[in-house]
Amino acid sequence: HLADEPAAPVANGGGGVLRAGERITLTDPKGRKHSIVLQPGGIFHTTKGAVRHDDLIGGPQGVVVTSVGGLDFLAMRPILSEFTVSMPREAAIIYPKEAAQITMWAD
Repeated sequence: HLADEPAAPVANGGGGVLRAGERITLTDPKGRKHSIVLQPGGIFHTTKGAVRHDDLIGGPQGVVVTSVGGLDFLAMRPILSEFTVSMPREAAIIYPKEAAQITMWAD
């Protein structure tokens, strides 16, 4: 099975096959991006049908999957800018000393 193969080195443009637990970005034909974490037996639901995570796990990065409703999605690992926008966030306390530093660097 493809999921058992070792990942290709990142230097070779790889990263290997998509594995359970990985965050990926699904892009639809209109360019809308959806960030999901692959889980065995998981399903990503859209208004145009569902995409089974099992159809992605073990496949190569860049694979195109079709939802039950016929909509194609391109599956890629997220680049840094996509990850920072879609990553889960948690609340954090910011003290005045840190706020001054954040304000200085943000300018």
